[in-house]
Amino acid sequence: MAKRATTKVDPDKAKLSLIDAAERLMAENGINGISLRKIVSEAGQGNSAALQYHFGTRFDLVWAIIDLRTRPIDQSRRAMLEYAQADPKGMSVRQVARAMVMPLASSAVQNRGKEVYYVRFLARIQSEPALIAQSVKHPNYGGLRECAYILHRIVPEIPKQVMNLRIRLALSAMFLEVAEIEREVCKPGAVPEVEKIEERITNIVDSIAGMLSAPVSETVRQ
Repeated sequence: MAKRATTKVDPDKAKLSLIDAAERLMAENGINGISLRKIVSEAGQGNSAALQYHFGTRFDLVWAIIDLRTRPIDQSRRAMLEYAQADPKGMSVRQVARAMVMPLASSAVQNRGKEVYYVRFLARIQSEPALIAQSVKHPNYGGLRECAYILHRIVPEIPKQVMNLRIRLALSAMFLEVAEIEREVCKPGAVPEVEKIEERITNIVDSIAGMLSAPVSETVRQ
């Protein structure tokens, strides 16, 4: 009797298809706004248990997306911080703000014309406080954590709790604003005006730098 032909499934390809589908669907519907079954279906996986098999929980899937997408962004951020810290004049708040924003914004601009959803996925996380608290522990957020350490060091006159609040607000604003840039430029056939996009990114950097370095009122100090 002839043996029945079987189709081997590439586990790495299956995992990537699940990540791509989850990133898009979560960006469009919210982290908890889409069922795991729908993600599996959109990824073209016949086995309804494929997601649990490859990742486990919904949070494990979120963690995997960050792990895959954020590594080059974090490497760029760390390189910018290293370069800025070598400045003999000392590091400025604006240099830190630029290191926070530019790697993420550049990743969106470099993908213009493609269907990319990563920054919008990150922006969705901002509406989930518990998820924020866990995701910022990811190794690929090391560059952002370093930005926070540097800010506390170079602006010691701002109380720690005030700076921590400003950093959280700055990151939330960054993700939301860069997500809008991604929405505009990362779609098939998009022909964005690069100069205007660069101007918007500069404005984001300036706004975040201003927020981080603003004087603290006396009532807050008391």
